[in-house]
Amino acid sequence: LSNAKDALCENINKDEERLIFIDLYKSKNQIVITIKDNAGGIENSILGKIFDQHFTTKYENGNGIGLFMSKQIIEEHMNGSLEAKNTTFEYNGKEYNGAEFMITLTI
Repeated sequence: LSNAKDALCENINKDEERLIFIDLYKSKNQIVITIKDNAGGIENSILGKIFDQHFTTKYENGNGIGLFMSKQIIEEHMNGSLEAKNTTFEYNGKEYNGAEFMITLTI
């Protein structure tokens, strides 16, 4: 959520609507939480690295530990998964591009 907020502050024209969606649903024996924004997405060249320890694009204010630790906690201690992808979606008749993070937990 914090990364979505930061991306929206950096990448969106001030006149453009800034959106973050949080969805929660149950699918069979799993709880799925998604966080999606309209900040343009994550560069494809770094998408595979965002969960690496110490990888950051916030060189002044980041240490690259947040997504790494989140993934470790969810996968190793909660028997779940954390994934990220770029997505295109429609909201109020307008098309947006952004990043979507999905947390899946077994119940």
